Amino acid sequence: MFQEDNATVWAGGANGRHDTIQISYRSGKRNIPVQTRFRALAQALAADSESKIVDFMLNDSLIYETFISKLFKTIKKEVQLLCSEKHPSILRNTDTESLQSFSWFTFWKEFEKRAPRFEQFLKCC
Repeated sequence: MFQEDNATVWAGGANGRHDTIQISYRSGKRNIPVQTRFRALAQALAADSESKIVDFMLNDSLIYETFISKLFKTIKKEVQLLCSEKHPSILRNTDTESLQSFSWFTFWKEFEKRAPRFEQFLKCC
């Protein structure tokens, strides 16, 4: 159970036919049915456990494929912005002075700032 913005979320149990998530607002409570395959996710959310949420995502093939697809699209956008002529990367500097003063530290800091998911991906490789 956790509280945020005056709403308490409870997950688990059964009301005879299916599991529910109960959200308590100032104006009252609302029970929302949860598909059986999402029960573990509801419990992880209620427990406020990032590790269990990620475990669920990795073990559910549909959610995993959707997540990976969106992650790669995000990385692609980050790389496209790095290659943009409108907002050029330090890698676009081709004059002699820029090449002589090139710093891998500055290069990496730009990646951290402008393409954080791509930078994390590169760290994994």
